[in-house]
Amino acid sequence: EIMPSLVGSEMCIRDRTTGSGEVLSAIAMIYGKEGPIVAPRLFWDTTALYAVNQGVGSIDRVPLAADMSVDLAAIEAKASSDTGIVQLCNPNNPTGMVSDAAALKASVKRMAAKTTVLVDEAYMELADDPEGNTCIGLINEGHDVIVTRTFSKIFGMAGLRMGYSISSVETAEKIRGVVTVSYTHLRAH
Repeated sequence: EIMPSLVGSEMCIRDRTTGSGEVLSAIAMIYGKEGPIVAPRLFWDTTALYAVNQGVGSIDRVPLAADMSVDLAAIEAKASSDTGIVQLCNPNNPTGMVSDAAALKASVKRMAAKTTVLVDEAYMELADDPEGNTCIGLINEGHDVIVTRTFSKIFGMAGLRMGYSISSVETAEKIRGVVTVSYTHLRAH
């Protein structure tokens, strides 16, 4: 069972991709076609750049705040219905900074009303309060949010390169159309 206390009544968890990179690249390919990927100036951009290099996306980078934190207000100001996806990392990579949970969740909710929001939580298990900082609960509430995670950073599993995304079933179907890997459909009780 993966995060049973956080998973809602019906969500799809994709697993067995090469770290979370494969599913992140698929998401960039899908949503990059719909509009720019709005993201902080510094974030783990390898997968977004994959879509750009394939000619199906662009990245609209928003400067970080003076303290090197993600400027959520500035990203939120850039996000619109013309945005393909907003991509955030929490904790951010490469800065390692964790966004304030309440501020992040409120901002993600507002942005998800306009466009899909992706929160890459590859390093979440290293945060002081992983359960309090995760955005998985926003999916349970019906917001247009995708959360990605990887086992490649924790539990001594780097050699396995296994990652997954958590989203609505409808969003998982879109991802499944691009990545042909195994997945698990979970129903929490």
